[in-house]
Order: sequence, then C-alpha cells, then structure tokens
Amino acid sequence: MRVENVATLQIFHFDRYMCFTHEGQAVGQMDGYGNTIYVLPPNATITEPPEEEGMIAVLDQESRQWRLMESHRGERWFNSRGEEVVIERPGNPLDFGLRREQFWLSAP
Repeated sequence: MRVENVATLQIFHFDRYMCFTHEGQAVGQMDGYGNTIYVLPPNATITEPPEEEGMIAVLDQESRQWRLMESHRGERWFNSRGEEVVIERPGNPLDFGLRREQFWLSAP
C-alpha cells in the first residue's frame, strides 16, 4: 500500500568529530496500525544545533545535547617541528600544541 503525504522529520547530521555538518529530512513510513515511523540515518539527530559566528556545534555523546566550540577547521597551523597542519577537529588548536605561525628551531 502506497501512502501519499507521509510526514517528514527535520534532522541534523554530524561528522566523526560530532560536529554539525548539514540539515536533512527523514521520510516517515506507515506501520500496520496507522502510525508514522521514522528511521534516522547514522550520525543524525532530531535536536537542532545552536548557531554562533566563529563557533561550531558539537554533539555531546552522553547528554545528546549540542554545545558550541571554537571553529578553526580548515585553517592552517603549525606543529612543533614547523610542519603545516590543516585543522580538522573542533576546539582551540593551541590546546593541541599547535601554533598559528611557523617558527624555526635553531641548532644548538
């Protein structure tokens, strides 16, 4: 039996670092009793993330609530050996031991 006009549910996707990536929709399916059932894809939730400039919403796995963290993703920073690192995860790169500017170690 095909049912037209089945309701959709707004969902919010996140990546491997639990960072919000994009919105989507889950299409409902009817069960045998006239109830709508939604199946969420992996890495999705129905809880809407907050938004703030310069921040990224990160889903806390235990509480299933979003929290805001600094977003430096895509920026180029440098490790202690002076090698360039492109930031992929949320948070302050200084906490990961990275520096914004490249520096050179002088030989003793």
